[in-house]
Amino acid sequence: MNRWQSSFLTRHFHFTFGSCPVNIVQQGMRDLGDKWFNGEATVQQEHFTSALVLRRLETLIAATPPPIRSQTILIASPSEEWHTFSMVMLNLLLRRRGYHVVFLGANVPNDHLDEATDSIKPDLVVLASQHLTSAANLQKAAQLLLQKNVHVAYGGRVFNSVPPFENGFQVISLVKPSRNR
Repeated sequence: MNRWQSSFLTRHFHFTFGSCPVNIVQQGMRDLGDKWFNGEATVQQEHFTSALVLRRLETLIAATPPPIRSQTILIASPSEEWHTFSMVMLNLLLRRRGYHVVFLGANVPNDHLDEATDSIKPDLVVLASQHLTSAANLQKAAQLLLQKNVHVAYGGRVFNSVPPFENGFQVISLVKPSRNR
């Protein structure tokens, strides 16, 4: 990135991001990941750009007003999942809509997620996986939470790129628990 690009991004990102469709930012990050995967971008370029975008998103998160809704949403990536871009983006979008959000970050072991839900008592837990390995861990985490009557939602690239997990991966039904917590 040259000086002009950096300066432009610094001056305009904060003001234009709110009106910028989320899919443009997501597509840019997806394209960057594809370029890295195809050898058209170095790992350093991908990491530098990702870190820059994440810093901008975190600045916007820090600038959001206090929550106006009573619901708490806990966001986390299961163990062995290190990608957080989609979770940080979701954090920003939910905060901008007035929700109280607790973001635990990447690679959260099930026992830590269990402890966090016990202390935070979220209205919803959102988990995301980008790869099959972490999707299997997501499944285990979701099953644990559902047994505790915690509402769970999930997403991530793996759920869009491996048509219904044809290689034997069982997709679990993440429905609203039947009993009150």
